[in-house]
Amino acid sequence: MVAYPDAVRASLDYGSGTKVVYMPVLDSVNHLKHRPRPDAPLEKAVKVYEKDKLLLAAEEILGIIADNNLVLCTGHLSPHESLLLIEDAKRLGVKKIVVTHPFHAEISASLEQQEEMAKKGAYIEHCFSTYTPYYRILSGYQLDFSQYVASIKKVGAEHCIISSDLGQEANPPPVEGLRSFIFSLLMSGVTPKEIEYMVKINPAHLLGIKT
Repeated sequence: MVAYPDAVRASLDYGSGTKVVYMPVLDSVNHLKHRPRPDAPLEKAVKVYEKDKLLLAAEEILGIIADNNLVLCTGHLSPHESLLLIEDAKRLGVKKIVVTHPFHAEISASLEQQEEMAKKGAYIEHCFSTYTPYYRILSGYQLDFSQYVASIKKVGAEHCIISSDLGQEANPPPVEGLRSFIFSLLMSGVTPKEIEYMVKINPAHLLGIKT
């Protein structure tokens, strides 16, 4: 199964104020390899690449994103695929790219890979959801909070954004979670100016909002 350009066009045609387009998440090849589901066999996973070659449908989607100055998010692609996607997206004229929560267990991008992604022109997104007890139970993955700080310091806050990625019933509300995330980062040595970049300046740039 491949990504659907018509889904992106339909979202734009409905006048929904679409600003962000995600590559496959729970139904991506990479995600289903790491976390198989009975209702989603791997052969029906949504593909973006075939043997490192960008599929035509995905290329068409990148063209739509470029033409409309939308934000491209890498979804749950593997770090290798995300690096390829950043290069292909830039080649096709996409200006705004976000690497989706690279510390999620299904992605697990190294600090070196995150730094390379940022150097290629992408923002690195860090989500509080990855640190919640609910996620630890769900994934069996224990994230050390210091990993967030290490990435921010290595990549540079000017190349990062932070979000809650919350809304799940078992987790705190998004606003409460983001507040806790910011507080914990400040207590871990991230400066107020770095927080401003990640929670205000960079997201505003991506969404075309003047600050």
